[in-house]
Amino acid sequence: MWESFVRMIQNVTDMLFPRGEKAEQLIFLAKTHALRTLEQSEKRKESHVSLFSYKNPLVRELVWQIKYHHNQELINEIGSLFYEEIFALLSDSLLFEKNKKILLLPVPMSKNRRRERGYNQTEEITEAIITQDIAKILDYQKNILRKKEGVIPQIKTSEKKDRLKNIIDAFTISDPSLIKGRFVIIIDDVETTGATLGEIHRILERAGAAEVFSFTIAN
Repeated sequence: MWESFVRMIQNVTDMLFPRGEKAEQLIFLAKTHALRTLEQSEKRKESHVSLFSYKNPLVRELVWQIKYHHNQELINEIGSLFYEEIFALLSDSLLFEKNKKILLLPVPMSKNRRRERGYNQTEEITEAIITQDIAKILDYQKNILRKKEGVIPQIKTSEKKDRLKNIIDAFTISDPSLIKGRFVIIIDDVETTGATLGEIHRILERAGAAEVFSFTIAN
């Protein structure tokens, strides 16, 4: 049933949007709440959820539109999809009984990098998630997680060993008391080698987080 629906959506978008008009195709999928018809990620882990497969050209365009073009329509729809995933995750646990909101932490940029781009796409996604939170189960505070200045962007390091080395001690926590005993969810756009998310997991656990999960658009 789901596969038939996916094929139908793909056929419709192929007819409406010739090859090369990926942005328009994505906006159509967002408006019709059909982004889930994109190729799903097959690399889900116990503490990490990624929605889509980055090897798909349309998924890569989705990330590009959010990361470099600040496409608010796509950001909002990804926020909605993330909230569905987060709510499903929490519904299967006893977290609601702990009477403490789940903390969302977007992966931060350095101040210089953020100034250059004008925004941080992971913050934008996180804010879109919060707007969906009618159950009031989530907490979002900016600047708890910070990135040190002078760290080379991961996109500029191609080898996995270099990425792992580059990201060590790249992040700090402004106030560990805000982390201790909390269930924390990290929000990012793409997981490649997993070095960035792995390092953030490490420092959050060291700060006393009860559990740490991460969500990305693609891997």
